[in-house]
Amino acid sequence: MRILPLGILLRLSKLESLLKMWIVDHLPRWVIYYSIVKAGVYACSGKYSKQVLSQVTLIQVMRRWEAGK
Repeated sequence: MRILPLGILLRLSKLESLLKMWIVDHLPRWVIYYSIVKAGVYACSGKYSKQVLSQVTLIQVMRRWEAGK
């Protein structure tokens, strides 16, 4: 098995990121809206149920979402 050089891996990583952003930019607004709502509800439920959504930062929401996967 041949390992790709670091430069090529970085370019592929950037290309992957650009593709993901392009897809998100072209999703309907209602899909984005309900995705945000779902992530916010998830961030304030279960073991975090005592926390008010208005006191949770975006970074906390993202970390909780990733930890729950």
